[in-house]
Amino acid sequence: MRHSSWLLTLAIVVLPTTAQAQNDFEAFKKKESERMRSFLTKEDADFSDFLKQDWKEFALSVADKPLVRPKPRATPIARPTPPEPSGEAAPAPAPAPTPLPGGPAPSVSVLPSARRPAAPPPASVELAASGNVLHTMFFGGIVAVPKVSLGLQPLPATITGEAISAFWEQINASPYKDVLAALQKQRELMQLGDWAFAQLAFRTGLSLAGGDTTHARLIAWHFLVKSGYATRVGYSGSNIHVLLKTDELLYGVSYFTIDNGKFYVLDLANGVPPRVGAIRTYEKDHPSARKSLSFFMNALPLLPEDLEPRTLRFAYKGQKFEINAGVNRNLVQFLTNYPQTRLNGYLDAEVPSSAMDAVVGGLQPIIAGRPELEQVDMILRFVQTAFDYKTDGDQFAREKWMFPEETLFYPFSDCEDRAILFSYLVRKLVPAVSVVGLIYSDHVAAAVRFNTVVTGDVRMHRGIRYVVSDPTYINASVGMEMDQYKGASPTIVDARSFERR
Repeated sequence: MRHSSWLLTLAIVVLPTTAQAQNDFEAFKKKESERMRSFLTKEDADFSDFLKQDWKEFALSVADKPLVRPKPRATPIARPTPPEPSGEAAPAPAPAPTPLPGGPAPSVSVLPSARRPAAPPPASVELAASGNVLHTMFFGGIVAVPKVSLGLQPLPATITGEAISAFWEQINASPYKDVLAALQKQRELMQLGDWAFAQLAFRTGLSLAGGDTTHARLIAWHFLVKSGYATRVGYSGSNIHVLLKTDELLYGVSYFTIDNGKFYVLDLANGVPPRVGAIRTYEKDHPSARKSLSFFMNALPLLPEDLEPRTLRFAYKGQKFEINAGVNRNLVQFLTNYPQTRLNGYLDAEVPSSAMDAVVGGLQPIIAGRPELEQVDMILRFVQTAFDYKTDGDQFAREKWMFPEETLFYPFSDCEDRAILFSYLVRKLVPAVSVVGLIYSDHVAAAVRFNTVVTGDVRMHRGIRYVVSDPTYINASVGMEMDQYKGASPTIVDARSFERR
């Protein structure tokens, strides 16, 4: 009996104490929430409230495919026939490298351009000297930002809109602006496009979050929104995905559409885009986030150089030539899973690098002083024969369109890679002509507008005569189209001239 009375007395003492602790905790939570919201602007506070409630489920659309049918597994070899005279006066050819009897082919070597830094950009060095910094590896370089605490709390096992709203309030109450300012300065110094900047934001988020991928994606989303991009997050169960809006068509990437805008699900860790079914997200952008991301390659990022030597050999009219270049492995790694867009995104890309400078510099003295037609024909023969052919499916087990830097690096390339490289070299070396891409149902080639009449297979585009020049039709001269495509109606894509940029 005395024992029961003692237990009752203990319960009377303990229960109020437990209830008081719970009340104190709730009061602390409320006070902390009010403290964090005091850091929010009205726009951020309204956006946080919106995130707590208005999430809807969307079924993602299947990714687009660039070509209808598989490309040829092998390339035909033509018996070259010299183009008919164009009627133009041929200037005296400049001295070309002459092979030594019984010796190696003449070689033109160009050292890597000084414009490609071999060390981390200056901003990283300055920050590193201050001591309180956070270092992040970024494609062979080290990016330094101020080391701050974002005050992030653990996320629940099942993601909710309320949890993401709480994250939004937590990070806005932190000194994130110092980090974002350093990233934006780094972006300027490293010449980073939108996609590269998104990846840098994610990798920095990983460092700030101690390797937590979910928090890193949310940090990248926040940094992109605060940089003005119409970026959203979506969730399915415990998985967070960053959704990037772009006005360009991306192949092989799932997306959903809101108000006629496409939001793509990409892997910010530079991996293959994930396959996602249904996803929950919100329908209203942050008021200051209006920009779509651009995947147009305005310039290659300035990354530290880790050079892979490449020797390129070709022959033209009995003469053999050799060009040496060093391809930056860090650039190739960055481009490995670059989101694939329409052909004009590659034909128009500005992609100078030490490797491309070496190729352009190596071809320049070889074609100098020759007639316009012969200059283009030599570039065509170089692209046809200096590289071995293999389809993307055989080399990568997926469709991959390559920028010129990648074509120099990988052991094989296929039709669109060669058309892209050929277009770049012609525009750099023979600026008086213009180039278009030809997209057949299962093949990609090019065509050139000359300033004199050149005979052969032609395609008319906007009333202008373009002569077919196929970098995959081995040993074919300018004006020779593969027989199976002579009756086809390819899609014609312009490639803008560098001199007009």
